[in-house]
Amino acid sequence: WTSSALPPGGGGGAGPPPRQYLARVAGSHADLSLTLALASGTAKLYANVGGLAGPAAAEHKWSSVAAAGADERLVILHTDTDACADCDVNVAVVCAGACEFSITGKSTAAISVLEDGAPTTGLVNSGAYEYFKMYLSEKTVDLELLLTVFAGNPDLYASVSPGVTMPNKTHHDFASEDAASDVLQLPHTDGLLSQCQSELDTCVVYIGVFGADPTATTSFSLLATAYPVSSAFKVVAPAILAEDYPAYPADFGAALPRSPLVGTIVYAQPGHACAPVLNPEQLRGKIALLDRGPRDDAVCPMPHAYFANKVARVQAAGAIAAVVANDRDGGLVYMGAVSGDHASLVSIPSVFVSKETGDLLKQYVGSVAGGVLAQIVAPAGRLPLLVAGSPQHGVASHSQWRYYELITPAGSDAVTITVAPEFGNPDVFVSIGTFPDSLHYTWSSEAQGADTLSIAGDDPNLCRLCVLVVGVLGRASDTAFTISYASAESLRTLQAGVPLVDQPLTAGTYAWYRLWVGSASAGLTVAVTGRGDVDLYFSYTHERPQEASHAYEHKAAGRNNCQTVDCGMTISGGDAIHIPAGDPDTCAGTPPPCLAYIGVTSAENTSFTLLVSTDASDRPTRLIDGVAVAGAVTAAGNYRYYTFSVSADASATEAGGAPVAPSVSLSVTPVSGDPDLYVLGPLSPTDERKPDRSKGGCEGAVVPPPGCGWSARSVGASAEALVLRPANASACLPSCAYAVAVYAFSPTAFSITAVSEAAALALALGVPALGAVSGGGVRRYSLRMSRAGAPTAVVLTPFSGNPTLFARFGGPALFSNGSVAEEGVYMSGAPLGIEVLELPPPPAGCGDADEGCVLRLAVRGETASTFSLLATEPNAADAVALVDGQPQAGVAPAGGSVGYAFLLLDASRGFSLTLTALSGSPLVLARVGTPPESESDPDTRAGDALHPIDVASAGDANKAVRVYVTVLAGTDGPARWSLLAHASGGARSTLLQDRVPLLLPVPPSSPAPSPPGGVAFVAVVPAGD
Repeated sequence: WTSSALPPGGGGGAGPPPRQYLARVAGSHADLSLTLALASGTAKLYANVGGLAGPAAAEHKWSSVAAAGADERLVILHTDTDACADCDVNVAVVCAGACEFSITGKSTAAISVLEDGAPTTGLVNSGAYEYFKMYLSEKTVDLELLLTVFAGNPDLYASVSPGVTMPNKTHHDFASEDAASDVLQLPHTDGLLSQCQSELDTCVVYIGVFGADPTATTSFSLLATAYPVSSAFKVVAPAILAEDYPAYPADFGAALPRSPLVGTIVYAQPGHACAPVLNPEQLRGKIALLDRGPRDDAVCPMPHAYFANKVARVQAAGAIAAVVANDRDGGLVYMGAVSGDHASLVSIPSVFVSKETGDLLKQYVGSVAGGVLAQIVAPAGRLPLLVAGSPQHGVASHSQWRYYELITPAGSDAVTITVAPEFGNPDVFVSIGTFPDSLHYTWSSEAQGADTLSIAGDDPNLCRLCVLVVGVLGRASDTAFTISYASAESLRTLQAGVPLVDQPLTAGTYAWYRLWVGSASAGLTVAVTGRGDVDLYFSYTHERPQEASHAYEHKAAGRNNCQTVDCGMTISGGDAIHIPAGDPDTCAGTPPPCLAYIGVTSAENTSFTLLVSTDASDRPTRLIDGVAVAGAVTAAGNYRYYTFSVSADASATEAGGAPVAPSVSLSVTPVSGDPDLYVLGPLSPTDERKPDRSKGGCEGAVVPPPGCGWSARSVGASAEALVLRPANASACLPSCAYAVAVYAFSPTAFSITAVSEAAALALALGVPALGAVSGGGVRRYSLRMSRAGAPTAVVLTPFSGNPTLFARFGGPALFSNGSVAEEGVYMSGAPLGIEVLELPPPPAGCGDADEGCVLRLAVRGETASTFSLLATEPNAADAVALVDGQPQAGVAPAGGSVGYAFLLLDASRGFSLTLTALSGSPLVLARVGTPPESESDPDTRAGDALHPIDVASAGDANKAVRVYVTVLAGTDGPARWSLLAHASGGARSTLLQDRVPLLLPVPPSSPAPSPPGGVAFVAVVPAGD
């Protein structure tokens, strides 16, 4: 390999002149593979025999094609008529502008060499191996190998033993065989790696990637990073102490400097620093030594004992850094910021050391000539490089950082960084050229769950062709995640089953992506959901599919306010494209593997979530905290699998000192059909078991034993909801996973959402969200206001229990400090039953012009409760979505109205509408195909609280129609109601509400052998009631 960069301009053309290389072909039966990995810019490869290569037709015999990630790949087969044997091939790299890249050339029998910190992409056929090697010239390094899968299933093997240069399933020193991405962490203390580094001048690590997917070619990215072992804390003098000492950096204050910060150590007085120090003159310009604790409230009560408060006191005395020593035997602990401390005031770096190290320092501080001289520095080593468009798998420990670097594009493009967690809660911070931390950074995103950080192209702080340092913090727990970076010039590579969350989109523009297709034997679904009207385009032949010039093969461009089924949204709240298994047009008719391209656009400023999934039933889709994911199971009796990971916060304890068990709300809202919900967990993150309804359940088990089919389930005939809380929080330390299955009792389309206790589910206007909350628990929601100056009505429909509704414009999440005794909080006054908050327009100064104001919502369970939450704007063009068999509460002022719609899959079966008046005199109107206009319209059916609407048939058999409904409040005053839509003859039962009566028609029984007439009901009963 070689690394290089080309400046903009030159060569008499628009771009710089080509960079020329020679690649040697090994022999007469040797193929040549060339790979170009771009760190910035765009480029192509050209190859020639007998002369220099270039882009002109006469200057090359071969040119590259786009590969997964940000790569270009060129393969010259030895059977090619223009190929040569045992010869040199001229290779040219031609950039469109300024670019930086790594280029790799490999002959058939060669092993590719990995560059430290630079990812490379590859392909491996089913049952075959691809081999790599990495040179470790440093004598003591920790090595990390990260394998990120784009398609298929790769396994990872490595060896440092002499003679094992091609590690495989049976001959290897290290292995990772996860079903998704793989991680190998080789510490310098490992016996085999330590022996290799100590006995050889250069230790060589050999790596094999195996194609474990039996049906498809596997596409992957491999990143190898060597971290030279050097402690953040080192004593320089006296000689008797001079060595590295184990230390953990704090999660507050300045990040550890990249250049050593050297100073004399001075022991603070008092050592615990729970009060202003008494020796400020000695501490000024020095490194302060402090003690943890003591555990005596009379000496050092809270909050004086907080780590950040201790460091802030020696900083005020003039110290340049701090070393905090443990006051008890045992391992190191993480120093993190907590509520109520002064972490925001700390601007110096600090580290935590063991009691043994602290006692040794105290023995010599003040007793040796010249004092004890020490240094604090960030451990050396190259940071992993983020390549535009190429996702990477990553891990970070509790309260610790994982750093990356990226090179910004040359033009005026915006930069978008996305972090999607597998488990834990990673936050992202970015600085220019220096290590960011949680208090010192230029840009950040600290959302619960997934984070998307967008840096505008005209941001005055954003430099060009410079290095940004990206820090990912494991907030309060260990975390595993996928990180990716994109600019407008790059195509971001998607991973099947990994949602790309909260992607920003400017009105009238496109965002483009690419996807590796390894096989035609599995169907493919691309789904986009967003705020507003988002459209989707798909192509195998156009790199940037779009409406212009009909540059696409498939599109889904529904409208939120569509008036017929044919032009409506293809999924709830968005659009989806499905390519069936065996489609002859897969890969444009050529044999896979290939790349597919995706374009997303909108007529308004918005953000969206993009998800690619395959029909392969054994690959679970990762659920992102608080993000709804659309799904479908087209055949009754089949499953769709998901996985959701959570972490217990070891610092949060209950009264007895035990960790607080993390609570998760899981809900499935059907668009059509009858989905059932099964959950197995908590499980270890590496446990790949899946729920199976045919096996027995094990409700109440701390960890599901072998043979258990499910540990929780919801199998009603309507929407499904569960609250999951492990019986023992230690099962989720540091993390655990729930395996989730949606079973199709009948063919079904649905949305599924998992929300942890700390996360906030993003609501969409007019789309009800099903939820559940335990007694005393809280479920949080957020709504990005779409129209400035518009009032909002938020309706809580309880199905069981007694939930209470709270709201506030802007600010942090509600109940983040345990209460809502804050200014500007709205609370429903209803003691029981349906709750409604009619909110004024957002106040001035809430949000900005592009993003709008965020409405914070919370539902507190006075008792264990299930409910539906809906937000609407008066006179909005979009109809509220009704769910078959699920009541929906509503409210309107005198003379006002609310529009609804629901999908009837078989028009011949008909439907019924039941309106329960809670106050006022509401009237209901219904019409098939278009919104109802008036009672006098012959195609409009009318009803009220005493007269349900019953339509025996709404059209032809097996034809889907959309039914539009309007509820009118009378002119005599405001009205509140509960509305129920029910498809006649369907498989779904009607969901009853606690203390809300229903009046609805019962169809007569039919002659045998037809099924008997009647209406079935289901009621949710909370545990313990």
